[in-house]
Amino acid sequence: MDDDDDDDDEFLTEDEDDNSHSWQDYPSWFHFHANHWPKSVDFAIDDVRDLVQQSLVSYFDITPSLEMYRAVNSISTDVTTVRRSLLEAAESNALWSSDNFAAALSIFAFEDSAEAIWKLHSRGAHLLRSCDAPEYQHAVVALATKSALKPHSLTICQDQLLTIAREFRASLCLSFSRLYDSARVTELEALLKQRSVSRTSNIESWVTAVSTPGPNHPHPMAFAAAMMGLPIPVPVAGGELGVDDLNMFDLEKNKDPDLDDLREEFRPQFKDRFQGWLGATLAIGKQDKVFRAVFEELLTMMPFLRDSDIVDEMTSRYVALVFSRIAPRCRHHPRMRVPKDIRQAE
Repeated sequence: MDDDDDDDDEFLTEDEDDNSHSWQDYPSWFHFHANHWPKSVDFAIDDVRDLVQQSLVSYFDITPSLEMYRAVNSISTDVTTVRRSLLEAAESNALWSSDNFAAALSIFAFEDSAEAIWKLHSRGAHLLRSCDAPEYQHAVVALATKSALKPHSLTICQDQLLTIAREFRASLCLSFSRLYDSARVTELEALLKQRSVSRTSNIESWVTAVSTPGPNHPHPMAFAAAMMGLPIPVPVAGGELGVDDLNMFDLEKNKDPDLDDLREEFRPQFKDRFQGWLGATLAIGKQDKVFRAVFEELLTMMPFLRDSDIVDEMTSRYVALVFSRIAPRCRHHPRMRVPKDIRQAE
């Protein structure tokens, strides 16, 4: 009987101790206390939080990211000191790699620090890749929040739009290698003015004339990756391109997950990048001058863009050229699918 009384006393003592603390005694721990924890756990929360913070900061120093930056600030009890330390680390390590540089731009864009963004851009813009376009665009929009740097941000937008256009033109010349022959250019000028009934057949003849000779054409994604320095075998027009060469850049789902990072890093993403920079220009404002300059340069570089019928014919021919060679090999390949209209055409 006495043992039972002792047990009751012990239970009551724990319960009383559990209710003996108020949240006011530990104001800095309120945010980290789970409802199912006893109050006695609060004494260890500070130590655990400090250890977690130290671990996150050590990772941040090597591989910074906006997500980690926000996480560390959210658990810190000295936000001002920790924030200053993280920003210094992000800036000092930005030139270590492309990933670090893109992360630094994201962090300073989040903080609306236009001066820091401009300083970083002046030193390391060459580190940015196609996959870093979203971070780059957000940083340029943040750069424009300072009136003195707004003209620079618009210049960056214009340069990026023109760079994408030049990259696209270079990739297009793989399948249309005679696009800029003087004779073909003269024919195009006449074709743009023509309104006769025979115009459709003339367009088809012109596209055939500018197309790269030979039945075999490298895969456009493989060629774009080669332009960016990726060491893979890419044959010239008329060469042989096997299915194994295409697997790395297979755009279908259910692809090898080990190559996902490589695919995303070197994917040109012409459309997404171009639309993203258009959106960034609109967000900054005073975009008329930029759009006019880009539009005029596009028509100068690729005059066939003036006519939608020519563009449609080139597009259909481009798709046919790409798949005409790989279709026989890829029809039964488990990771390659040939569009239905191409199969029917064969």
